[in-house]
Amino acid sequence: MLMSQDSSPWADAATIIPWNVFMHDGDMYHLSINYKNMKAWVDHIIELDNKNGLHHLLDFGFHFADWLSLDNPNGGPFGKTDMYYVSSVYYYYSVLLVSKAAKLLKKDEYIYYYRKAEQIRTAIRQKYIKNGHVNITTQTALVLAIYFKILNENEVEKNINILEKMIVDKGHIDTGFVGTVYINDVLADNDREKLAYDVLLNESYPGWINEINLGATTIWERWNSVLPGGKMNSDGMNSLNHYSYGSILGWMYRYIGGIKAVEPGFKKVIIRPIFDERIKYSKLRYNSAMGEYQIYWKYVNDNRVNITVKIPFLCQAKVILPKKVIDCKSGTYKFDIKLK
Repeated sequence: MLMSQDSSPWADAATIIPWNVFMHDGDMYHLSINYKNMKAWVDHIIELDNKNGLHHLLDFGFHFADWLSLDNPNGGPFGKTDMYYVSSVYYYYSVLLVSKAAKLLKKDEYIYYYRKAEQIRTAIRQKYIKNGHVNITTQTALVLAIYFKILNENEVEKNINILEKMIVDKGHIDTGFVGTVYINDVLADNDREKLAYDVLLNESYPGWINEINLGATTIWERWNSVLPGGKMNSDGMNSLNHYSYGSILGWMYRYIGGIKAVEPGFKKVIIRPIFDERIKYSKLRYNSAMGEYQIYWKYVNDNRVNITVKIPFLCQAKVILPKKVIDCKSGTYKFDIKLK
């Protein structure tokens, strides 16, 4: 199968990067100048879909999919997750992002792209969701179905239970470039905060702390780019400073530091740190487009946490703490929280 410029999810950078930049800076101008390119990528894939039978799936061509995943029983860089499932999920997501961008830019075509996205989601469900379960037995398949809302709300719990069991039984995650980016978000957003911390703090292979224990100061392209004893992995592709698994840092900002944007540009945020006794304290400083947020928390004892939050001028935060939710405006706030 020949590689091409159409390979998902790499090519979906055309929609995902402009959208993520907009979510962080809130600048409609940047979104507007990138919209033509976002739309061009999506229109290209829709055209290819039409030429390949109009299944509303990206079920043709070559795709890297869950690259360098560890779950392929035959080895090699390709993960076990069906590459057409991965590419179809990203097809759905890219079309949905174009719809959202078009609506913000007051373009009537947002309706067309929204309906197209719904057709793709329906097609994915018809092929890959059976009786409310994802019919691909990999961690990444479950993560994508939950994160991108391919599953209906009433189907999530039974699938997160399966994901939890898979991780616990294996003792670690085995996701590649695709699944790793979202797995801790999915766990933390579905009441598996401790398991998310377990994944983060795992010291055995594969894991981030394992890399650190082997001397890493940046995150590697492979889970085992450097082998015990210091030798490089002979399979190649051993960048020692690579984004894919390094994406865990974003999770640390969102869930340990505890800051998430409610609207583009971080003028309104949710502040909700997830505490774990293995992390004694956290100091976050985030220089947003609206100014610097600061969140500092530390354990006083095993049942009490002190928190200081600083919110920049003209910004608002909903601070969500155990047994307490506080709406805060600009300023500095201090909380003493009893956990149990």
